[in-house]
Amino acid sequence: MVVGCFGALIGHSWPVFFRFRGGKCVSVAACIALLLDWRLFLILFAVFMLMFLLTRRISACSVTCAAVYPVVYWIFHPGFHLEHVLCLFICVLVIYLHRSNIQRLIRGEEAEFKPKKNG
Repeated sequence: MVVGCFGALIGHSWPVFFRFRGGKCVSVAACIALLLDWRLFLILFAVFMLMFLLTRRISACSVTCAAVYPVVYWIFHPGFHLEHVLCLFICVLVIYLHRSNIQRLIRGEEAEFKPKKNG
């Protein structure tokens, strides 16, 4: 399972068929959280929503959830398991892939989320 999760993360970030230009792994990380422990997923979802209400910036929500990810997993599963390595990898990978967003957040240039208007 852990090897498959690593593969999904790498494949989503650097897909061969799209010239190694992919996503930032937030959706895959959320699916893996649900796979690992539903409580982890619910807490990360709550953190995401709280950050969204505070900042209205999706990238800030994603980076915060990535930072909290391994800590929350460790709280529910103390000790050392291979899944802890996966959670740390997710944390580092999501933050690394959001480095340009983090720079914009620091400069105050990151756009707020605004829903599209119909019509």
